[in-house]
Amino acid sequence: MAWDPDFVKAMGSGNVTPKFILRFNNLPDFVGNTLTLTGGFNQLGLPSISNQGPSFRGTSVIPQTWNVSFGSFTVPLSGDIRPIFPTIKKGSIAELFASVGGIVERIAIGQLRNIRGFGVKWTLDFVDLISAMTARASGKIGTDADGNDPDEFSFFPLVGKEQEVTSNWHKTGSNFPVQISVDDIRPFQDIEHSGYRVAKVDTGSTVFYIRYSGTVTTSAPAGRLNLSFTHTDTTIEYPGTNACVNTNSGAKITSVGLLNGVPWRIFASILLSKNGDGTPAFDIYDPLHNFGAFFTQDVFDYGDADNQKYIQSSNESASPYKWSYVFNSPWNNGIRTYIDTSALCGQWPTWRQNSVTWRGCQDPDQAQTISAYITTKDIIQITNIDIFDPNNKSTFYRSKNTYGLTSSNVTLTNSKSQTTGEAQTLPAESFKQRNLQFVYGYDPNTEQTDRLRCSVGDLNRLFVWDTNVWSKISLQVKMKYAKLTAGDIVEIQSEYLRTYSTSNPFTTVYRAMVLSVDWSFLSAKCNLQLAIIIKS
Repeated sequence: MAWDPDFVKAMGSGNVTPKFILRFNNLPDFVGNTLTLTGGFNQLGLPSISNQGPSFRGTSVIPQTWNVSFGSFTVPLSGDIRPIFPTIKKGSIAELFASVGGIVERIAIGQLRNIRGFGVKWTLDFVDLISAMTARASGKIGTDADGNDPDEFSFFPLVGKEQEVTSNWHKTGSNFPVQISVDDIRPFQDIEHSGYRVAKVDTGSTVFYIRYSGTVTTSAPAGRLNLSFTHTDTTIEYPGTNACVNTNSGAKITSVGLLNGVPWRIFASILLSKNGDGTPAFDIYDPLHNFGAFFTQDVFDYGDADNQKYIQSSNESASPYKWSYVFNSPWNNGIRTYIDTSALCGQWPTWRQNSVTWRGCQDPDQAQTISAYITTKDIIQITNIDIFDPNNKSTFYRSKNTYGLTSSNVTLTNSKSQTTGEAQTLPAESFKQRNLQFVYGYDPNTEQTDRLRCSVGDLNRLFVWDTNVWSKISLQVKMKYAKLTAGDIVEIQSEYLRTYSTSNPFTTVYRAMVLSVDWSFLSAKCNLQLAIIIKS
């Protein structure tokens, strides 16, 4: 779902005179309503989008930590803004479209955070869609903010709620009953359509986990969990390390969050789900567990995300790369909770052209896909070169992942080391360590090899950035490069870069990873930051 090639061509022509459409959406559980503002079209009674047009700051990423800063955009208005109130509110979601050369494309989606200006000159300030996901797009207020009928502002607000078991759950022979009764069933709601759920049981002396497939309310709010299978006193359910034991009435049972699948599919489903009924396929999370904006499916570019084939295990055919991501509390920081985990795996969501997609780090020199070729004629100005990027605080001699803990309390780790006998740059550290114990989609008790392959796959991508320094190139290029996003690989060839490289002072051709993309129609320029690895 990329921009139409003719749209990109028109943007790069150097004579761009776009028209604009800003369409505010009606959020199902939020105040506000639909409203459309335009620029370049006849529109009576409403302010218009100014001729200077919007400007955009895209997603940016910092190598090695893979910390992500999400984007924003501004829309300048001319005219009396009073007619737009009270239709739009702080927090309203809007889609921005541009008509260039007669072709209309969406160029941004964001959340309104401010309106600033004076008189008849105003600017609407938006954060991008991913930034908007710091909270759910819902204004629903519950009856008990800290209890089992919470406000619906946070993702997964019922995760981590502790209840009591109300009847003994004891083995008969070697088996336990296939139901567990609890005093309040509400925290154990469906999270994932057609998926299974887990809960943590604490007897006072032993903590273990059970798997269940559904719930039944018996005498509200009391009910029971229907277990997915007949547990035994040897059952060890991920993410636990202890087997099931006899459990008396009064023991504590706690709801646990578990998201299964390829990481970008999990993200896309949180973004796009409505009712959690599995129709369409990405609608797998119910209203308490999705963003709540009820977007159409084209807001996420499934095809582009799925094409990032370098995100894989070390043996993809035998052990496909996947997550079983476990968490024990609501996401009070919104989607950032999930993205902080994806950063440990060198992955992140990003806005690209007309939709959200997914990227991961990789060695630019080994990349199979080059998103753009940049030559001297495309470069308007090289604004700065950091031969050693200041964001590169240290290099590491080794990369190390913790990828599981077994029932025998064995910590599962894998590492990768430089082959040279000494660190090649300073400051240096022994290990870049990442804790991914509750991430990969295989049981560490029974599927250690599969879990290891997922960890090795991530480590192979992360290693080159952990153990080397990189240069950061800041440059202005033609507007057509607004099609790029953070994580894309480009090839740049320019005489202006002949002398900057410490490893090869004669080369003029480099592979680089895009760190950020900013652009505006007013300047008809695109600002790129690129990272070029200086390999030891």
